Amino acid sequence: MAQTRRQLLASRTFDALVTPGAAQLWACLTAVLAESTGSDEPASVATLGSALVHKCSAVAATLFTSAF
Repeated sequence: MAQTRRQLLASRTFDALVTPGAAQLWACLTAVLAESTGSDEPASVATLGSALVHKCSAVAATLFTSAF
């Protein structure tokens, strides 16, 4: 798993975006950051992390249910 993360971080952005899992992760991260910039106070790392897990879980649940 750590090797996969290192490969993803070392890859070019385009390569990451054409990989479905990586593209979904980037989309979730972009959504979380876009939502957090609208507030008056900066979000904590814990808040951003929790929101990212929530977004990724929602995507995973959607993909899982659409597989049936």
